Amino acid sequence: MSSAVKTIQLQMERLQEEMAVALKMEQDKQDREHKQAHLTEPNMEFMKGVLDKASALREYYDAPDPTMHWLHYAPGARERARTPFQSNYPAMIEFRERTTPRQIKIQSEYRQQSELKGAARLTEEDIAFNTAIKKELREFQLEEQEIQERERQEIVNITTISGRKPPPHLSYREVHVPAETDIKFLESVYNMFNIQSEQIKLLKVEIKKLKKDE
Repeated sequence: MSSAVKTIQLQMERLQEEMAVALKMEQDKQDREHKQAHLTEPNMEFMKGVLDKASALREYYDAPDPTMHWLHYAPGARERARTPFQSNYPAMIEFRERTTPRQIKIQSEYRQQSELKGAARLTEEDIAFNTAIKKELREFQLEEQEIQERERQEIVNITTISGRKPPPHLSYREVHVPAETDIKFLESVYNMFNIQSEQIKLLKVEIKKLKKDE
């Protein structure tokens, strides 16, 4: 075998070895990226899910006076309340302020029609009038029910935060409601991950620029 042939053969073997090393490095890189994505993305989604569900609870903990927050007298608290229950849910407060005067006026007008003329003496115009205001009252009732359902869903969100429950002998309740320290800790970790993610993106951009300038 001539020296030229041996040289070519050695070069081919070296090239094959380099290609194998390069392929191995690329595969390792892909494996690391896949593992990193598998470990971080679900955790970020989990944390965001918990924080989204606990938004009302976070407001409650941050309130100067939590007893004035709507959550303090949310559905479930009414059974324990000794005074008549009145929701402090923000949407319900806005609804009451907007509709109460009109509802009082409607009910007063309807009673006046009934009392002054009596059911047997109501004209077609009176009946149409009463029908119209009863329809308006019904619309108010439906809107109020919708707000109550949204308030109830807020509670469901809080009490159905995903995660394993502690052993029964360590829990006095069927559901786990995060404490203020739990919420603050999770919020801090989530924010830290987001900040690091943004910094990594910026670093990657800078590295690309530096490689182009070389």
